[in-house]
Amino acid sequence: MPYHLPSIKGLTLKYSVLLGIGITLLLGGLVTLNLDNALQASRSADAVLPKILEQQRAALNLERLQHFGDLVIYAGDIHTKRQAALAAQALSYQPSAAYTDEVRQELHQAYQVIREILYQVLQSDQVDSRELIETRWQAQKHRLQKLGNQIIAEATKIQSQALESIAYNNIRLTYIGLVVAILVAAFIVIWGWWLAHKLIHPVQAASRALNALESGQKYQLAPAESQEMATIHQAVNKLAERVQDLHNWAHTDPLTGCANRRHFVDELNRLLDQLPKKAHPLGVAMLDLDHFKQVNDQHGHPVGDLVLRTLVVETTALLPNHALLGRLGGEEFALLLPALSMRECQQICEHIRLQISRATERHAALPHVTLSLGLTWCAPDHLPASGQGEVLLQQADQALYQAKHQGRNQVILAHPQPSMLSA
Repeated sequence: MPYHLPSIKGLTLKYSVLLGIGITLLLGGLVTLNLDNALQASRSADAVLPKILEQQRAALNLERLQHFGDLVIYAGDIHTKRQAALAAQALSYQPSAAYTDEVRQELHQAYQVIREILYQVLQSDQVDSRELIETRWQAQKHRLQKLGNQIIAEATKIQSQALESIAYNNIRLTYIGLVVAILVAAFIVIWGWWLAHKLIHPVQAASRALNALESGQKYQLAPAESQEMATIHQAVNKLAERVQDLHNWAHTDPLTGCANRRHFVDELNRLLDQLPKKAHPLGVAMLDLDHFKQVNDQHGHPVGDLVLRTLVVETTALLPNHALLGRLGGEEFALLLPALSMRECQQICEHIRLQISRATERHAALPHVTLSLGLTWCAPDHLPASGQGEVLLQQADQALYQAKHQGRNQVILAHPQPSMLSA
């Protein structure tokens, strides 16, 4: 096993740690940005709120100054007028960070107007003089209102800018959070893909290989990428070798390498199930070496085994596709010749008989032997019923017996009896 391959356990631990670190860093960055955003919002509020309060205070002072001016003009008693003028004086000289030079100048001017109005009110009760005073005050009051509106507008602008900054930071944080969520999801998807690629897919491939092995089909495993999968692949391959050995033992003759009796009969019965549907004929031949016992007695069993193997090699070379040679026992063999005419089956059997005679005659290590064959052939409408392959073997065996009885080294075609075919 290639132990240089990484372990799934080690890789899983490694990538789990990396995934955890990555997610922790992303979430930590998101929390840091959130705290930074909150800190910036707090700083912005600390910086903007005093300005807004000063602006509101300045606007309120302008309104109060207008009120004091109204009292100076319209109050009924002189004491109230004097108190209002003193309050206006205090307001006009009250310091404020929101006061610009223009506002301070306007406040001082407004106080001067109020002072002059108070003096005129105290000196004159004439109606025309009062109208002039009111007209002058209304003009001054209009300027104060305009300044107040400007201060309120400036405060509103500062507040809007602060809110826009906070909203922008919130939107930015939302997008960053979305990006972090996407990255975390991507990490999880990549992690899942890695697990599937390294663990799930190889295990599924090994499972498919076992299923193919169970059904007798071929399989192919991709190169293992981990120690665990290499061990599984090694076990599957060893199991495949054992299964192949068992298959060979169950279906193959160990001496000659051709089909054994069980496999031959199973294949014969399988053909009897298929050929009637395809309207194909079937030929079955029995082969037996003449005087094979004398070969073993005179030359020994090793030479006899070599003769048997030579028969299989030479016969197999002459067989068409889909034909099958099987050893039924001892020196007795059988042939399956599907989808061939009677004449073609006879020609194949005759070629085999001649080839075995020539091959053993020219082989220096082998004695010259001959071969007797019994052949039976059935048209598609005369095939035995399914599972009745032994009927054809009996017919071929009877023809073989006749070939032996008539002098050996020949091919005899059986004449099947209808009662046997319909059995």
